[in-house]
Amino acid sequence: MEGLRGIAVGLVFLQHYCVQYLVDGRVTGAAAGFANIFRDYGNHGVELFFVLSGYLIYGILLRKQPHFFQFMGRRAQRLYPAFLVALMIALVLDRFRPVHLMPSDPLQAFAYLAANLGFLPGLFPITPLSAVNWSLSYEWWFYTSCTILFVVFGLGNLPAKWRAALIASTAALLALATAAGIPGIPVRGISLLAGMLLAEAAGRNWRAASPVGASCLVGFVFIVTLLPRTPGWLASLLLAISFAVLCSAAFFRSSWLSKALSFTPLRWLGNISYSFYLVHGFVVVTILHFLGHIPSSHINLLFWIGMAPIFAAAFAFSAGLFLAIEKPFSLDVKVARPISAGPATMQPE
Repeated sequence: MEGLRGIAVGLVFLQHYCVQYLVDGRVTGAAAGFANIFRDYGNHGVELFFVLSGYLIYGILLRKQPHFFQFMGRRAQRLYPAFLVALMIALVLDRFRPVHLMPSDPLQAFAYLAANLGFLPGLFPITPLSAVNWSLSYEWWFYTSCTILFVVFGLGNLPAKWRAALIASTAALLALATAAGIPGIPVRGISLLAGMLLAEAAGRNWRAASPVGASCLVGFVFIVTLLPRTPGWLASLLLAISFAVLCSAAFFRSSWLSKALSFTPLRWLGNISYSFYLVHGFVVVTILHFLGHIPSSHINLLFWIGMAPIFAAAFAFSAGLFLAIEKPFSLDVKVARPISAGPATMQPE
């Protein structure tokens, strides 16, 4: 689990790193090719986070139906401490943007800040103050709706086959509505539903995918999603399936894949993945801003040799946030059992 979180947040880092080099269009050759690939695919690390979230949160709710406010209060405690620090950093950095995201009118500024605090960007056409905020909207409202379905409507009392059919039907409706051109459909949420189906499969002791087959499927989907004519709804569907299959092979079989995902440095990154996810973009943008005077003739070299040091700087800054805020205020609490998930809540408690 920690290794998969590390891979997911590593992909998101690559996306933000590559985007910064493509903004001015000065990278060429192999550097430009690599940057274009991971500008697109790196963002799909979020889908992997979503699969993990769906699997963990839904699995918890299947095993135990907690009190709604108690459960959501714990989710808020898990998300908000580190998020508030990241939001304050974003507010400061916004003052240095050529065009500020925060409105100058006090009432509009209050409404915009409240929307960010309420995790509305991403589900609604609101530009987030920090680029990663949109995925937290998916996470938060998934927690809310899923918990309501269990606590209020008794979803856990349905037979497993009916629950699985309901989840699969919802995923199909999201894909079909997006394919039909209906605006505002949260199609990337299909990965959350895939995680829920994975939890159902685990409960039924279904046969896990083979590591080789899962790796080949992920590689195939990687290629398909990069094709210019692949529609967004199909990409979201294929990513959800491939990442769920990968998780199946990693979780339910002892193999070279599970051992590789238990590599200690990868687990370190996975442990601080929420803090890293929240603030790594600030580090990337700030460092590359100060390196912006590099002549174009050296930009390709800087792209390659700067990747590791900037990643290390982002890791160090994120570790500081983790140790100072996330661990003491979100993790070091007494709870009955782990109830963690997602880029925002994927830590043992």
